[in-house]
Amino acid sequence: MVPAPYIYERQVEYWTSREIEGFFLDSGFEVLVLPITQLTERQMPSDFLFFDGSANKLFGLQFKALYHNADDFWSLDADQHRALAQFEWMYYGLSDLKSSRQHRNALHYLRVVSPSFPHEARLTR
Repeated sequence: MVPAPYIYERQVEYWTSREIEGFFLDSGFEVLVLPITQLTERQMPSDFLFFDGSANKLFGLQFKALYHNADDFWSLDADQHRALAQFEWMYYGLSDLKSSRQHRNALHYLRVVSPSFPHEARLTR
């Protein structure tokens, strides 16, 4: 059986980045959310960048959708993992979303993880 995501990664990225933006705006930050193109992602391994101009803070997230087969896992690419680890301000955004009905709570289903661990092709929950 070929592993499949519960929710496609692009949808996870969209729902979760909207939730992150809303959280920061509601908290009084002037956040700018920048989606990264696949071409740019080769140089800057992030799906979205979040920047607050008033505090000059920046962070990036490389989103990963949850896959299922025998066990739930996130699929990690070795080259992307090495590149991501080069940026102290970029993190994995590991989503636990399993149903589209959870989209309004996407931020609650997000695990933000530093890429400082050794690469694993399948990162299990």
